[in-house]
Amino acid sequence: MTSWYNNTHPYRKKISIYGKNISGNHSNFPFLFYISSTADVDIQRYAHSGGKDFIFTQSDGITRTHCEIENWNNGSGAVWVRVPSLTNRTSGALYLYYGAKTDNTNDAGYKPSGVWNSNFRGVWHMNNTPAGLNSIIDSTAFGNHGSSQNSMNSTDSVKGMVGKAINFNRIGWSPATGGGDYIKVSGGAHYSSLSVSGNLSITSWAYVKPMSLDYGYYYLLEKNGGVLDNKDNYSLFFYRTSSMYCEWTGDSGYTIVNSKTMTSPNNPAGSWKYYGCIWDKSVNKVRYSINGVEFDTDTNTNNIRSWVSGALYIGCQGDPSYPVDYFFDGMLDEIRIEKVARTTGWIKTTYSSMKNPMGFYSLGGSETKFSVSGDGKLCFYGGNRELIFSTVRNY
Repeated sequence: MTSWYNNTHPYRKKISIYGKNISGNHSNFPFLFYISSTADVDIQRYAHSGGKDFIFTQSDGITRTHCEIENWNNGSGAVWVRVPSLTNRTSGALYLYYGAKTDNTNDAGYKPSGVWNSNFRGVWHMNNTPAGLNSIIDSTAFGNHGSSQNSMNSTDSVKGMVGKAINFNRIGWSPATGGGDYIKVSGGAHYSSLSVSGNLSITSWAYVKPMSLDYGYYYLLEKNGGVLDNKDNYSLFFYRTSSMYCEWTGDSGYTIVNSKTMTSPNNPAGSWKYYGCIWDKSVNKVRYSINGVEFDTDTNTNNIRSWVSGALYIGCQGDPSYPVDYFFDGMLDEIRIEKVARTTGWIKTTYSSMKNPMGFYSLGGSETKFSVSGDGKLCFYGGNRELIFSTVRNY
């Protein structure tokens, strides 16, 4: 039997990740442990209603791994868990321990930034209620929290792909024509950590409302240059229903435009899709993906110029010299900015884990901790009671 983590957690379940769902081999992969509204009866009965007693370990049952509770309510919800090694050759395994009286979210093992290492420069689950200053939480150690702008409020916290998402309302393409909602990440430390000059990966779930051809640009995000007019560090946006753009300012100071046509059914209007734009400096390639599938590439030898100053805008194009414009119209969920070129396999595996999380793994039956007391009695520790079954005798 696999070793037990400690005596304070009387229950555990084995999580087996299906190898068939894993494309390639990955290290330090953020795995989504998700249970739908049909709660697991064992976890619902014995675990803390908010999941505060959760401990996740590696397959040996004793080596703890970091986790972050995005949302959990009485047996169902979403938890992100760092998996040190994930391979398509064999099914990965974790253990979830529960049923303790302790709150483990305050100890060193519960560490959201341990799930999202330094390659992740921003991870916004979009599960927070838009409420102004720093209300949109970044899960990384960089703390790049966003501030909701304009008329965003609790009604804009809506059902997303993983828990909640945020709805962005667009009245017009510019403030003069009505403007729209957006999120701004600003401040000196944030400028530095979000400034990227080498490899880059931008991914997000997006649901775009039916588009008006009168104003065709829809920005998911832009990190602007701060000091120069119309210079973006990097950006990801759509043009009408036809094109996906990934732009940045090159070392020369000129804007580098990368765009690809999205054919039906990949156009962004009317349904949730997972978009990715990856700049791989090692091979001078820009890769475009939708729903985990790479649909096109660009060859580009222009490096991304690092603008240390300049805010990040989510849901619009941001510029220090002009009003914000080209507002997004729809919903966004699980936005990530990474200072690494993720492989096609990583993107596909990430998409699969979020698109159908309960089909990505299987959850074993409840295992119970047994121990032998000092006086030789076999004890079962479950919940708030200790049951003594028998006396152990040596023959």
